[in-house]
Amino acid sequence: MAEDSVGVMGVPADVAFQAINPSAAGPEPPVESGVVRVLTPRFCLLMTPMPTVSFVEAVTVPASEVAPVVAEVRDLLRARQRHQAAWELASSDAEMLAALRGQGMTAYVEPPLEPEYTSMALLQEPLGRPSPEIVVRQAVELEDFLAIGALAEAMLGLSAEDQAGFVESLERRYRLQQEGRATMTGYLALLDGRVVGEAQAMLTTTGTNLSGSSVLPDVRGRGVYRALVAARWDQAVGRGRPALTVQAGSMSRPILERLGFVTVSHRLILCDRFD
Repeated sequence: MAEDSVGVMGVPADVAFQAINPSAAGPEPPVESGVVRVLTPRFCLLMTPMPTVSFVEAVTVPASEVAPVVAEVRDLLRARQRHQAAWELASSDAEMLAALRGQGMTAYVEPPLEPEYTSMALLQEPLGRPSPEIVVRQAVELEDFLAIGALAEAMLGLSAEDQAGFVESLERRYRLQQEGRATMTGYLALLDGRVVGEAQAMLTTTGTNLSGSSVLPDVRGRGVYRALVAARWDQAVGRGRPALTVQAGSMSRPILERLGFVTVSHRLILCDRFD
């Protein structure tokens, strides 16, 4: 499967791969996390604790051979009573797009995903510094994780079953973090003592993937998002792996560009629904 713009602006190949294929590049999820990853030479399937949210990436077969891969992925999902997945591809790959559409896939328009996004990377300290009025702290207590879930419920527009799965995943992450086995961290942003933003980070051997963030509408423009990025950069530096990657939607991309992120690849997400 062709990738566009890989390695631009001096982004190392492993960082570019993580920006494009975070599920394949990331660590094996602990069984207790509720996340299931199937990693093969042909594709990576990641099933999140949200019943309708599963990702298919790192597809390496040519477009002419995509049908059996689609069938294999559907069988894996059916075995876990799932009937929907998000397939990711380079926006420039017209042949793969036609092949996946030929399997009945359409643009992904359901929360929390968007039909298009941009894979981006940052290899230096984010430009500018966050406002001191924004306090960012890592989620440590169970109440912190539940606060992340409450904010996501208000912001992401998840279905009831996906919201329940997301909250359960946060509770599982809290327990894993207590045991020192978590591969994901969460952050809360506070303004005047009020939780106004949240963010996630996946820790990898390459760096840190920014795995989602949300900010309440009434405080946007005050640097909350910037502060959440800065906190995750500081964590990456502290781990000795100063590289951030992200899959940016339409709202976050302009902010990330101002912070110094560079584009690695423009991406499409197609939704596959099946019986």
